[in-house]
Amino acid sequence: GAKVIDMEMLQWHPTAVWWPPGLRGMAVSEAFRSEGGRLYNKFGERFMMKYSPEWLEVATRDFVSRSIYQEFMKGNATERGGVYLSLSHVPAEIIEKRLPTMLSNMASVGIDIRKNPVEITPAVHYTDGGVIIDILWESVDVPGLYAIGEASGGVHGGNRLGSNSLPELMVSGVRSGQVAAMRALRMNKNKKRVEADMKKVAEEQERVFSFFDRKDGVNPLELRDRLMDLMWKNVGIIRNEERLRKAIEELDKIWDEELPNVNVSDGSKNWSYEWVEALDLYPRIFTGLVMAKSALIRTESRANHYREDYPFTDNQYWLKNVVVSYEERPGSRLSERLEVTTRPVVVTLLQPEDVNLPSRVDW
Repeated sequence: GAKVIDMEMLQWHPTAVWWPPGLRGMAVSEAFRSEGGRLYNKFGERFMMKYSPEWLEVATRDFVSRSIYQEFMKGNATERGGVYLSLSHVPAEIIEKRLPTMLSNMASVGIDIRKNPVEITPAVHYTDGGVIIDILWESVDVPGLYAIGEASGGVHGGNRLGSNSLPELMVSGVRSGQVAAMRALRMNKNKKRVEADMKKVAEEQERVFSFFDRKDGVNPLELRDRLMDLMWKNVGIIRNEERLRKAIEELDKIWDEELPNVNVSDGSKNWSYEWVEALDLYPRIFTGLVMAKSALIRTESRANHYREDYPFTDNQYWLKNVVVSYEERPGSRLSERLEVTTRPVVVTLLQPEDVNLPSRVDW
């Protein structure tokens, strides 16, 4: 199958709405902080003053996210589990002029950001890792498989810069679409057909409908929530070996023991939210394991990947990409079927020493 790269590089947006629930998960624009927004913990302490006294709230996304998470770990979160982001010290006319969309959005759930803070939390923003591709966005391992946008890997390195995602998506979508269409036309002209493996089709059909065959079992919505909690606590913003190994062990156990017992209780095949969530559990667990194993092998901190047990960037040994492939090994656990290797980063323009990049950087 297709190999993936840089799957440990998960970008976090430091400020997503946590409360009220009506807007939970919505990203609060960087403009909120660049216009003077301040972050406070439950004690009213402006905590960025101790983490980044020079840059404060306008430090980089990964640094601010890490600072907020440290407040969570210290027990300094609000009663609801977030931190406060406030503009109450900024003149109302500036907020009205420069942040009209945010003003309107929060007003729709009863919060006036001119007077009251927003409770926020870091949230996953972008996946820098994905399928290894060539310049036409085609997998280097599986001909005819095209990966664009966040499905591709290696385009942005370990930390995407702001505004680069949309142009990447437009270019990769158009280019890969053109190439895929030309490939299909050539295959049609040459009367070349790819025959489906009907045995695998039957196996997949059986898996997809098996959720309805069980009268009771594991609720897919509850399992989804447990997976989210497991990943947040162990493969989230701040990582270490102990938590990563715990995540791998738990994900393997869920794959082996709980996933085969997931059932859909409503019985409807026309539209079932439970069925959708049940089907999504497979890629959720698989991707979670790929991320956890990639993060475990990289014994340093770099870009979006932060290890508290290795809080430094090591250019002498870790100027590398982490690559994961799948190897069928009957009888083995899922994590054991994921082959993790590395490859050196090929630098073609500026070498680290040319920009005075040290061999080791402590965070």
